Amino acid sequence: MARAWLRPLLLAAAPAAFLAGCGAPQDCDPSRDRSIFKVAGCVASKDGYQARVDRLSEQADRAEADRRAAEADRRAAETRRDAAAGQAARLRADLASQQTRSIALERDIRDARNRARMDQQRLGQLESELASLRAEQDRLRGAPPSPQQQQQLQELRRRQDSLEQQWDRLRQATPGS
Repeated sequence: MARAWLRPLLLAAAPAAFLAGCGAPQDCDPSRDRSIFKVAGCVASKDGYQARVDRLSEQADRAEADRRAAEADRRAAETRRDAAAGQAARLRADLASQQTRSIALERDIRDARNRARMDQQRLGQLESELASLRAEQDRLRGAPPSPQQQQQLQELRRRQDSLEQQWDRLRQATPGS
């Protein structure tokens, strides 16, 4: 019979406990909530399970937006990386081409310098020969031609006449000339 007085007390305290669970803002987490009063309070409260669902939904939406932004950043970074790699490849190809052209230009300059040296040497030889010929011309200018020179002159005239005759025959044999 000692329990009989406890029952009305529990019946009076139950609504107060229920109202206490419903009225106070709480951290409602269905995975941790074990008390029926807390669960009832979280279901009925505006800061209860629905608020938790709304917060978690907002967090999920923010996380998804962040993921999409990170994905867009990743794609943009990949695009920049690919463009940079393409540009680097073009620059390497241009550099190789420039190096090849530079080597060819250096070879051409070296060859031109060698030719210039050889041309200088040949020019010196030709100037020497020209001076020698002028001296010979000056010496022969006042001297009468020798019999041998006269024979060579006559031979050259005969060859010239022969060539002119051959030329005339070729012109006559070629139509339209």
